[in-house]
Amino acid sequence: MESYERILNLSQVRDLKELFLDDIRNNRSLLKTQRIAECNIIACEFTGAIFTSRQEVEFAHIESVVTNPLLALNINNGVIILKTIHQILTRSGIHGFEGMYNFCVENNYSTVWAD
Repeated sequence: MESYERILNLSQVRDLKELFLDDIRNNRSLLKTQRIAECNIIACEFTGAIFTSRQEVEFAHIESVVTNPLLALNINNGVIILKTIHQILTRSGIHGFEGMYNFCVENNYSTVWAD
């Protein structure tokens, strides 16, 4: 344990961690636009409701940034869903695939995103 703590406290390791976290902070806001463009999304991936403005939807991580930061910038680790649904997921403390999948099943939402 002592060796592990020494490694974590090396300045080079701390610098790499900060670069990694900065990259997430700086690029996370681009995920919605990237996923919509690359996957040609025009509707909420849960409800199928067509959105007319990108302001109506958000990028919701399947595996949250908190629980899996290595997937934080992967557009395939997220779905484009209505803001109201994203708020419910967040309030419900859903941070992973299983929770999101079960949420969709319980609410009769599409699970095509899980394929």
